[in-house]
Amino acid sequence: MAMVHAAVTAPPSHLPHAISNSDSFTHHRRLLLFLNSCTCMSQLKQLHAQTIRTTSSHHPNTFFLYSRILHFSSLHDLRYAFRVFHQIENPNSFMWNALIRACARSTDRKQHAIALYHRMLEQGSVMQDKHTFPFVLKACAYLFALSEGEQIHAQILKLGFDSDVYINNSLVHFYATCDRLDFAKGVFDRMSERSLVSWNVVIDAFVRFGEFDAALNLFGEMQKFFEPDGYTIQSIANACAELALQLFHRMPKRDVTSWNSMILGFSTMARWRPHWNILVAWAAGIFDVMVTEYKIKPELEHYGCLVDLLARAGLIDEALDVVSNMPMRPDLVIWRSLLDACCKQNAGVELSEEMASRVLEAEGVFVAVFMCCCPEYMPQLAGGTMLGWLGN
Repeated sequence: MAMVHAAVTAPPSHLPHAISNSDSFTHHRRLLLFLNSCTCMSQLKQLHAQTIRTTSSHHPNTFFLYSRILHFSSLHDLRYAFRVFHQIENPNSFMWNALIRACARSTDRKQHAIALYHRMLEQGSVMQDKHTFPFVLKACAYLFALSEGEQIHAQILKLGFDSDVYINNSLVHFYATCDRLDFAKGVFDRMSERSLVSWNVVIDAFVRFGEFDAALNLFGEMQKFFEPDGYTIQSIANACAELALQLFHRMPKRDVTSWNSMILGFSTMARWRPHWNILVAWAAGIFDVMVTEYKIKPELEHYGCLVDLLARAGLIDEALDVVSNMPMRPDLVIWRSLLDACCKQNAGVELSEEMASRVLEAEGVFVAVFMCCCPEYMPQLAGGTMLGWLGN
């Protein structure tokens, strides 16, 4: 056992010496252990060369070694992975799938995923399995290859994979991406088993097509079976935001309350939505239109909503610019929003102290400051100017 451990921890350059006197079984085992601990392509190439020199292509374990070499190279060097693949006689489904998956995930070789799939069909030596189709359908969706995807769908039905939930999720996504919402919904409706991903994919498809009422109905039905996750909420938030914008634009008269509600809505959504840059753009656009086109004078609440949105998005400097240009004095809520953002965004202690000072000047209550401050700032604030403020 110690000899095996020494071989595994040895640098790749020491590999030939480590395995020169090993028997066949130990030899393949050590090569496999080296492959499993491989961290870069230079190591893999050494191991590949060693495999070619010291193993027999007819040994059953050699085939598995090549599958590991192909899998690693497909994740790190797709061109080299093709070279390895072409050296393998009669590759199995795992090898085909590894290369198809790598092409589907690449930025410039997605069409090769479809070509490999067709080669796999033409050769006929290996049957496609449930792992083959999600990868190639992903490539078809990206390339908007509707005809190829429909042929793949026919093959899925022929092989009896139409009840596989992962394949059906990929089909729903593929048809929705190719602007065939009716086909996507048809696949979803026929699914005998649905996962949370299934619901998320079809809800997102309806939202992207502007079918917001249908998306909300699906959301309500989904909650009978699953708790929504972040992806679900993001899609539903998009639907609600779009519906709110449609209603807002149809209003014959917009007062201060309606404008404030829109800005506040986007500010609230920024608490959990990852695409905060979109929210910032929308809210800032609404604020500008309110001032420039409708000549409505912003009140403190409008500025507070905009500052809160910028602060939550981590745009503290932009939020401070808004505060600096406000025609009225900021209130406690605005300063606390900035202080909270400084703590959560790991801003400098000096800036956090400045925000804390503003909170105290605005309200004179120090409990809120300590509640807002992150733990890592407590020693600095408690040992610095904070004690001076509290002493006063």
